Amino acid sequence: MAQVARNRQTRPDVDYHLDYQFGQWEDVPEYAARWPTMEGIDRETVYLEWQGITESRLAELRKWAERDLLTPAQRARYAALLALVARQRPVLEALFAGDGRAGAG
Repeated sequence: MAQVARNRQTRPDVDYHLDYQFGQWEDVPEYAARWPTMEGIDRETVYLEWQGITESRLAELRKWAERDLLTPAQRARYAALLALVARQRPVLEALFAGDGRAGAG
């Protein structure tokens, strides 16, 4: 039986994930500005997407950094991302505060 060769990506696409994270975390002030006028369902959508996509991808980046899969340039960008996250996280947590749901408040 012939074996099928698979083109497996041996390294994650770190640059794509860094770009995604910078885009998301840089948009936090925009979310904060619109939050008071957003419908509850839109707040819930932002919350669920943030938890399910943005935070999970950030955790993946952390794992890759811990496994030393980042180039020196990527590691520098990752450090800058972590500084951005540290600045923006309190704003985001304030938006998501309440009874634990984004639509509350």
